[in-house]
Amino acid sequence: MSNSKNTHRFDPAEAARRESEAASLIFELRPLPDGTQMLFHGNLRDPKNGSLLAQNGEITVPEGVTLIRESAFLENQDLRSAVIPGSVKEIGFEAFKACFNLKTVILSPGLETIDHGAFAYCRSLSAIKIPKGAVNICKKAFIGCHSLTRITLPKTVEHIGDRSFAACESLTEAVLSEGITDTGFFAFSHNPALTDIHLPGSLRHISRGSFSYCGALRKIRIPEGVTHIDDEAFKECTALSDLTLPDTLEYIGAEAFAGCETLETLVIPSSVTRIDEGAFSGCRSLRNAVIPASITNIGSKIFANCTALARITVRAEGKAKDNSEMWTADWASGCNAKIYR
Repeated sequence: MSNSKNTHRFDPAEAARRESEAASLIFELRPLPDGTQMLFHGNLRDPKNGSLLAQNGEITVPEGVTLIRESAFLENQDLRSAVIPGSVKEIGFEAFKACFNLKTVILSPGLETIDHGAFAYCRSLSAIKIPKGAVNICKKAFIGCHSLTRITLPKTVEHIGDRSFAACESLTEAVLSEGITDTGFFAFSHNPALTDIHLPGSLRHISRGSFSYCGALRKIRIPEGVTHIDDEAFKECTALSDLTLPDTLEYIGAEAFAGCETLETLVIPSSVTRIDEGAFSGCRSLRNAVIPASITNIGSKIFANCTALARITVRAEGKAKDNSEMWTADWASGCNAKIYR
């Protein structure tokens, strides 16, 4: 009489069946009019017994899906890793918002749009590579990703949405690649660890508040080609001490550099024609300033509370004077500097 044991043998077909069954529970797919599929909803737990369907909270979105629908994984705290294939063209509105334990996301070439709040407040996400070919990074796409340390935007990006990378408190470096022409409103604002910003020569416009309240930023070189620095663009960058403005610059917005309290030296290029209200207010370490002859419009109190400012040289000659309609009467008020012409 033989003593045989029943040994378990791996059955590839059975394993594939189980994997497919789990995937069908994780991913609710729906057809789109063009014949492709949309990931309508994701659920990492078995609705029958509550068991975790995805091992270690890791998912791979099925190839062939072109759209991840809005809120598909919203506030899913079981999710820890996501691989998104090249077939996906768009990640929808708040698709992965507030997935607090999501640490790793792999995006593939083919992705075009990261929609409003898609990865907002994914506070464990420490790295993300935006693939070449991405065009739109929409409003608040990565806001509040507290563990994110570095971001590089490829040259294909045409739109950087408002506050798209704001309040990422561990972000130290932001690289905008050649080809990008504009920054979104407050796109990188309130990032207290941000020390390195790489701006491309293709840049033409720095939008309102783009780098405001970045208290660790010490040096910024605005590249040649930029014509407009909008309101509050670098407001309250309290450590900023080294600032280079380009000879192509035409406009400096209201409070653009307000509160940059360690800035000692300021060279306003002769290409600038307009400076708006309070542009350099609160720059307490600023000692000297020169208003170039090119200036035709100047707002009120542009140097207010610049307590160390001793001298303002005005080279506008007869082209623009204190009583000009284009120069507000109180443009130099709020500081004790002597004005030389």
